[in-house]
Amino acid sequence: MNQEELTQEKVDGILYQYQMYQQEVEAISQRLNITEMSLGEIERAIEVTDRMNNVEKGDEILIPIGAESFVHGVLAKPDTVIIGVGSGVCIAKTTEEAKEELIKRKQEIVGVIEQLKANLSQITAELKKTKQVLAQIQQQQNVAT
Repeated sequence: MNQEELTQEKVDGILYQYQMYQQEVEAISQRLNITEMSLGEIERAIEVTDRMNNVEKGDEILIPIGAESFVHGVLAKPDTVIIGVGSGVCIAKTTEEAKEELIKRKQEIVGVIEQLKANLSQITAELKKTKQVLAQIQQQQNVAT
């Protein structure tokens, strides 16, 4: 194997690595966006549980049904929240218990977001270094020709 082939193999390896970093940055960015949306949902749920202290049985409320749409409803149990616990299972908790659970979830999600941001930063730095190496190789090839 001559030096030119070895160099081309190295260049191909660096290009492959660059593409892998790009894909990883994209995947982490997508996961970060989804996780941040989940955080927003949890923050809204915490806000609503806070407001539950100011409502009484029989109060009229707007119930979200998705896509920024609501239906009118009458509050039957202002001291109870039905909260999802996973796998499509929901349980009834007091408003305070639900709020505590939501706060724990928020803390977990904030931790995940911080980790994703750290990973994204690290991979972005590696991507930048790899891009610089590729630019140097291209410059050397242009000088050689």
